[in-house]
Amino acid sequence: MSFTRIRQERLEQVVEAVSATGKLKRRAEIIMKQVVTFASVDFIPELLGLHIEAQPDGFYSIQTPYGNGRGRTELSIGDTGHQAIVHIEKAVCNRLDQTEWHPVWALTVNEKGVFAGSDTENEFAFGPSSDESVYEILRSISYSIAKG
Repeated sequence: MSFTRIRQERLEQVVEAVSATGKLKRRAEIIMKQVVTFASVDFIPELLGLHIEAQPDGFYSIQTPYGNGRGRTELSIGDTGHQAIVHIEKAVCNRLDQTEWHPVWALTVNEKGVFAGSDTENEFAFGPSSDESVYEILRSISYSIAKG
């Protein structure tokens, strides 16, 4: 493995790490709280068979008719700067009958907005009326676990 010297402008990104990552983590938590709350609305479990619940360890448990999954938030620096990525993973059994977690989708929160994975062109609209975006995220989670 080869390592090189990191350019100065990239090193500057970590100077405000505590503030930047804290804000993005809180924003990701707020968005996921909206997703969890909307998932419990009467018609979602009936329509999608989807149930999402926040866990004390920071994970989100996900149940669908297509299998179980989980969500977990990771902080990092991407091409556009600091980001919080909510990874959606599907539980699958390997040949030894052990559970493995396979990535199936992601929700990226950065300074520019909220996006599906690395697609920074099509922002999810969050604000006073974000139900449509939350519903799209719920369907994306369900579809991704089904496609898994």
